[in-house]
Amino acid sequence: MMRELEPYMKANAAIPQSSFCTIPESIIRLPTPEALETIIDDAVNTWLQNGTIIRASIDNGWNSPLTLAG
Repeated sequence: MMRELEPYMKANAAIPQSSFCTIPESIIRLPTPEALETIIDDAVNTWLQNGTIIRASIDNGWNSPLTLAG
């Protein structure tokens, strides 16, 4: 079985670490209730204004989705 997987493993190993997955199915989107969108927008704007967060380029390896905890 490993012999059959070897070409795929080599192709995977050749992907640069600085790249990101462009397969649409790889992006997980969790629905946010409309009632919380304003709260999230306000928090993000506050964080941007006080320097807690900064905008990053789309291909930055540190980009990650926000998680709301309450």
